[in-house]
Amino acid sequence: MQDVEGGYTRRVAFVVPEGSSWPLPLYELALMLAARASEMCVELELHFVTPESAPLEVFGPEAAREVGELLRTAGIVVHTETHVDRFERGRAYLAPGADGLDVLRVITLPHFEGPAIAGLPSDAAGFLVTDVHGCVAGAPDVYAAGDVTAFAVKQGGIACQQADAAAEHIAARAGAGVEPQPFTPLLRGMLLTERWTRFLRRDAAGGHDDSAAAGRALWWPPSKIAGRELAAYLEGLDEGLGRVRGLPVDRHVDADPPAVEILSLH
Repeated sequence: MQDVEGGYTRRVAFVVPEGSSWPLPLYELALMLAARASEMCVELELHFVTPESAPLEVFGPEAAREVGELLRTAGIVVHTETHVDRFERGRAYLAPGADGLDVLRVITLPHFEGPAIAGLPSDAAGFLVTDVHGCVAGAPDVYAAGDVTAFAVKQGGIACQQADAAAEHIAARAGAGVEPQPFTPLLRGMLLTERWTRFLRRDAAGGHDDSAAAGRALWWPPSKIAGRELAAYLEGLDEGLGRVRGLPVDRHVDADPPAVEILSLH
């Protein structure tokens, strides 16, 4: 940022690596850098390079359109379905086609690799393959959740859902009177910048595919990591520190006109 403000850097590329990654933070950085450059009246050439077919396509078509429009408005040039093949003397060559971009800075994300835990079967990349209840393939008494698993999306909310499924299955095996529910991914993410937030959600349960993008909360509490247990725990920590983002209200209150009903968000 200091190089941009000082005029030393005028061309920046944000690059999503191939393979397993979580690209949302890179979109946040690109949008915040564009906004900061605009505030400073600095002319900046920004490129976003991604193997995705559309920006944040993992959240579905509606979110992809919303994020794409945000990038266009910010003046960020998006290069989809490609990756950086090589860098040579300040030029990034994209494949396929080997088109080149003149850049002075490249900002990217780590490429995830599995830990290949000794004694447990893993896939070629070192991740643990699990079933819908979190049982590791080939090791039925071992459960796994989160980034260590072979599930393509590496994200905190997904990890929480995997852990919920595993915990219910473990409890049922131990004799608890619960019906363990399989892991069915509900993807939720906050695209957060200094000035605004976009809530993104995609639900593929039940054979349908429902995606949404909005400037209002699509889940509660509206935390960065949305998990059944973890989100409420984090919200409690915020309340303990005096950071309360909302208060429950009675379902029925006196209002004018009396027909108005205020519903509680818990």
